[in-house]
Formats: sequence, C-alpha cells, structure tokens
Amino acid sequence: MIFSLTAHRVLDLLFPERCVLCGGYLSFRSRRGPFPVCGDCAGSFVPEAGPRCAVCSMPLISEDRLCMRCRGRERRFADNHSLFLYSRPRVARALAAYKGEGATGLAIFFGDFLADHLRGLDPGLVLVPVPCRRESLTRRGFDQVLLLCRALRRRHGFRYRRLLVRSGGGREQKTLNRTDRETNLRGAIQPKKSIRGGVPKRVVLLDDVFTTGATADACAGVLTAMGVERVSVLTIAID
Repeated sequence: MIFSLTAHRVLDLLFPERCVLCGGYLSFRSRRGPFPVCGDCAGSFVPEAGPRCAVCSMPLISEDRLCMRCRGRERRFADNHSLFLYSRPRVARALAAYKGEGATGLAIFFGDFLADHLRGLDPGLVLVPVPCRRESLTRRGFDQVLLLCRALRRRHGFRYRRLLVRSGGGREQKTLNRTDRETNLRGAIQPKKSIRGGVPKRVVLLDDVFTTGATADACAGVLTAMGVERVSVLTIAID
C-alpha cells in the first residue's frame, strides 16, 4: 500500500494533470475516478430533479406533462430524458472539454450518470447511438456518443446496437434553428445496411445534447420504419 501511494505521488509529479472544470491539479487523492475531474467538481454534478417535460425534458413550472413549447408538436419518439441543464456552467464546460478538447475520459464520467438512470428502466433495453456527422468524426477523431455506449457496456453491462448511419446532414445542427434543422436532416439518417440478429422492439436512443429534438425525431422515424415499436431518448443535457 505504501509503495502504491508513493508510486502515485511520483506519477503526479512527473505527469501533472489538471481538472478540466476548475483547473486545479489532480492528484491521486483528489481524483474522483479514471477521468480528469477532481472530487469536488464531480460532486457538484447532480441530475435535475422534479417534474420534467416528456418531450424536451425541461423542468416544468405549472404545466402538466408537456411544456408550452412542446405542446402540439408531433414527435416520433415516445419520450426524452436529459440528465442536466446545459445552462449549468460546469455542465457546458465538461461537454466542451469532452467533445472539443479530446478529454475522452469524460465518457466514463458521463456514462456513470447515464447508467444510474438506465438501471431504473427495462433491464433488457438496447441502446442505439445517434450517428456522428462524418465531418465531425474527422475533425474530432472520435465519435463521442459511441464512446458513451462503449463505456456503458464495459463498466455497467448495457448492450448497444449501431442501427443507424449518417450519410450527410449538411451543416452542423447547432448552427441552425428548429425548422432548418429538420430540413438539414432530411434523408441524412439511414438504417445500417447490414444488421445481424434482427431489430429490437424497444430501444433507448442515446445522444449528448438535446436541443430542438430534430435529430432525435429523424432517428426515431428511421427506427420505427425498421420495426422498432418504441423509441425513448436519453441525453446528457438539454440546451
């Protein structure tokens, strides 16, 4: 044990690393897990509680089941649950570090929170990652949603199936409004050509951020056409 602690102290000195959220140096004692986040910052992440909109997952104030923004809007997915509000500075910072700065260890950090929610659902559920844009994959070097699925499988035993591919999609969705997002996605999400073992009846579509729901709806439309009976959506944050 003494050797182990000494070895960790030596590694801390030789290869110093900072918390991606507060910038403080990480040490063996301050590190919460196998990701670049200190214990204090990790402890500040608490999933939103209270009544949430069944479509966008924004907190409800006096509404019943659906927020005013989502009433009257047709969606092909059954429901969405987002763990955090993107407006929380540390949530936005962690996602920026994960997606834009190559802090891939945060897949484990976020995956642990996602797993806590998934354990309350059907134990036989199958995760389906939202496919990444080819341009984003080239620029980033990894598929951030696929990494989440792999972390959930490795650490928590959840199954995932890559049922969808993305053939295009034009510009990045975050640069567009809701109407343009829907137009931008038209025909971009397609079923994977080779699928072994059939199509599951119930799936949880996994993505990092839920904004207008256009991507989730396009994916759900393809999945239901493939024979999936119910598509739920799970995301890290709602923007």
